[in-house]
Amino acid sequence: MPISQISIVKNGLLITSFTFAFPLTANAESPVDLYKKGLKKFKENKDYEGAIEDFTKAINMRFSYLDAYYYRGVSKARLGNYESAIADYTKVLKMNKWDNGAALNRGRAKFSIGDYEGAIKDYNKSIRIYPRNGAAFYFRGICKNKIEDYKGALADFNKAIKLKTKSNDVFVKRGLTKSFLEDNEGAILDFNKAININPKNLDAYFYRGYAKFIISDLKGACHDWLFLKSSGNLDAKTEIEQYCN
Repeated sequence: MPISQISIVKNGLLITSFTFAFPLTANAESPVDLYKKGLKKFKENKDYEGAIEDFTKAINMRFSYLDAYYYRGVSKARLGNYESAIADYTKVLKMNKWDNGAALNRGRAKFSIGDYEGAIKDYNKSIRIYPRNGAAFYFRGICKNKIEDYKGALADFNKAIKLKTKSNDVFVKRGLTKSFLEDNEGAILDFNKAININPKNLDAYFYRGYAKFIISDLKGACHDWLFLKSSGNLDAKTEIEQYCN
């Protein structure tokens, strides 16, 4: 008798071959289910390790799952695993060379491991994909400061501000760049703007104090440094003890 017609009586129940026709994994999660599960862990619970596990399972079932690679990369970066994040972003860009998010985030990951030249190349790519990407200009400017290309950094921060990048830090970074270029009065104006946007930005007070000190405004410098001290910040402790007593 063909096996498809076999019937077995066991414990009073009739079991036929058709009982076994359904796959044992009928209730298994699909790649999309796993991706959504991982995304929820990533966004709602900040459970990056759990998210990575789900994204990996989704990728193992669907090797070309671009979104799973992308968010697995972001999750890895959140955990400080930048090298592995870079590998995931690279995979995304091989599948879609126009993925601006992957280019931008790969640049940030490269910056985090000190690969400033590599980061600049990724920001260049991001800007080619989306020329009005203020964040890419901002981060590229930070990298250029790291390699002492201050004029290039200044041009990038100017562009980021023109594109209305929403961050008072861009004024702090441009102010620092102007200080490197010995334009301390221009730097003070930028630190003023940063403080006007966010009066709690203590870095702006610290650097503004130095810019004032360099142009011989000792009273103004001490005012900024003493404000830091009153806020519980001791970064200018040495300067206060030496110049502000």
